[in-house]
Amino acid sequence: MRVPVVSVDGKPLMPTKPAKARKIMRDGVAVGKFNKLDIVQMLIPVGDRTQDVSLAVDPGSKYDGYAVRTGSAVGTDRERYPQGNGEYAFKGCR
Repeated sequence: MRVPVVSVDGKPLMPTKPAKARKIMRDGVAVGKFNKLDIVQMLIPVGDRTQDVSLAVDPGSKYDGYAVRTGSAVGTDRERYPQGNGEYAFKGCR
């Protein structure tokens, strides 16, 4: 699992692990913005280099699979499955 990070001016940066996010918030380098996305915003200027990110979609007969990849690490894996009332829900994969 990764935590999204944004720069001082709100530009997206590379996501980080939850432990590192807690550490930089504890040290006063960043603050948590706990809204729909639960992001971490840096309080000091940092480099703005990012990696390419790719999205893989696997449409199946009963479930749709989604994966976000950065280099060799998988950022998130999700399955979308029907709930029976015409809506869909997401669940994580391991």
